[in-house]
Amino acid sequence: MVEDTRVGVVGTNDLCNPKVIAGKHSTHFLIASWYAELGGVDRPGVFHEGYSHQFVDNEVIAVAKARGAYAHADGAHVRHLHPLFNEDVPMDDTYRKGLSGFEKDQARFRAREHLWTTP
Repeated sequence: MVEDTRVGVVGTNDLCNPKVIAGKHSTHFLIASWYAELGGVDRPGVFHEGYSHQFVDNEVIAVAKARGAYAHADGAHVRHLHPLFNEDVPMDDTYRKGLSGFEKDQARFRAREHLWTTP
């Protein structure tokens, strides 16, 4: 994997996900155009299209960290209005559909993890 010391992915603080609040992850992020041109870990395009919904963000952040190109901007607040974290947001068909593939997406993420980690 090519390591680039420039920051190409900046994570924002969604004010609800515990991993995001701890600065270890981001559900909403900015991607520099030069970084997007690098593509994903194994194909063109930053986002792996094999996920149904979950873990797309996990892979983007994990790959950017592995490349040394991630920074978390704790003070950049992008409130995530999600029913799992905010009781004022109703669970609807769109959220149910997104959550329905969780186990499959998690398994895909774990199966791909070797692409950006070193033993």
